[in-house]
Amino acid sequence: MRWGLIPSWAKDTSMAQIHARSETILEEPAFKRTHPSASADGTDNAERRRCLIPADGFYEWRRSPNTKQPFHFGMKDDSLFAFAGIWDCWTSTEGQMVESCAILTTTPNELL
Repeated sequence: MRWGLIPSWAKDTSMAQIHARSETILEEPAFKRTHPSASADGTDNAERRRCLIPADGFYEWRRSPNTKQPFHFGMKDDSLFAFAGIWDCWTSTEGQMVESCAILTTTPNELL
């Protein structure tokens, strides 16, 4: 899958987003409308487009007035873990299908 979700209804790839807030996913225009194979009753089916995105770490940044300091987070034993994600399938004007995804984020807990 391509990194950066392109909504199925987008005109081009400029709509791609790499993450979405879990709390507002059903309210955001890029994620609210679904692929044409949505449920027959017309309800949003973000639940049907869930996925897991494997990773071995991620970075968060501490900002100060003059710099940004990266901090790497990962498992103590360097094993893989997974982010919650959402995916969609977009078709270009030339007919090329692109499956893409984005990570679902939420408010950081006390560990972050």
